Amino acid sequence: MSITSSRQLVALGLVVALAAAACGPVNKQTAVRRIAAAARGTEIRYGRLSITSVLKSEPNRGFGGVTLPPGLAAALPGGLGGAPAPGPVALDVVYDPAQHLAALLAPAAAAARIGPTGGGGIPALVLFDGPLIYVRQDDAGEIGARSWLELDTKTLGPVGKPTYTELSQPRTLGDLAVISPITLVEAGYGMLTGSVKIDATAELSPPDGSIPEMAVEYRGNTSLDKAARQLHRDPDTERPTQHLLQTFAAHDDINAMSVWIGPSGDLAQLSVEYWGRPERGVKFGITFLLALDPPSSHRIDESVLTPPTPGQVVQVNDPGLLREALDQWWALSAGAAASPFAGQLP
Repeated sequence: MSITSSRQLVALGLVVALAAAACGPVNKQTAVRRIAAAARGTEIRYGRLSITSVLKSEPNRGFGGVTLPPGLAAALPGGLGGAPAPGPVALDVVYDPAQHLAALLAPAAAAARIGPTGGGGIPALVLFDGPLIYVRQDDAGEIGARSWLELDTKTLGPVGKPTYTELSQPRTLGDLAVISPITLVEAGYGMLTGSVKIDATAELSPPDGSIPEMAVEYRGNTSLDKAARQLHRDPDTERPTQHLLQTFAAHDDINAMSVWIGPSGDLAQLSVEYWGRPERGVKFGITFLLALDPPSSHRIDESVLTPPTPGQVVQVNDPGLLREALDQWWALSAGAAASPFAGQLP
């Protein structure tokens, strides 16, 4: 038997044992503790953040105020049972939970235009630094132009609620600037004990294409308020997150979450689904998925996590400007989905 096969069998045994130990209803608290422990990881890691949206429910929308029969309404493009949802929009991530920093890295075309970091790595398009969000401008090379937009989420301006038509459009890169990967991981602290279910073991392929590993999936509901309390914060500190979620017409405190934990107890993957309600009777599922490479699997270029200096930023209070700036890079890359990590990670 090869070393790789032996490793996979050992990992499978550990994961099956973990799942067996946690399956009983009396072990929901144990499951919640394991999820919180995985969220407490402090190692800097690479990964990939993606977003998808799916129409979950809607009234029978018609033309000129005429209500259509349910079967016909469902068959229309954009209606339930209509055209399939577009694939996910994604960017690679460098994630430093200890410093509350995360960077979304440039796709290949944008990286070629910007140039490498001081450490020779792939440059960032977005940097999350605690309550601050930075997005790189695509006109940074012009004379007098500052490289970054800066938004302090504690002093947000008005966030416009999207219409049904706007939320029906495919997701773009700009949507990835709305919620920090740090916020998504911290949602693990908010998992509600009574809601937790241990789903199954699954073989996950890391974003970097390394050896797949077995993981246990935990499903349940997470609360922004509970996460704040578990982190010893005033629940009001979560208000900026709920404010930003208005970008998707979402505002709930409680949201669906899935967490995949590897055999060593490390966070392998998580997803949070937010309900967007642009109008009465309409619901969209907006899902952020963060997949992480195994710990210590790469040499980390930490220079990409260095925040811009005050002289490099333009301060804004409209999150829509961040999304527009990031979508300019989307246009440059022509929606290229290829990861700039390919063949470049040590």
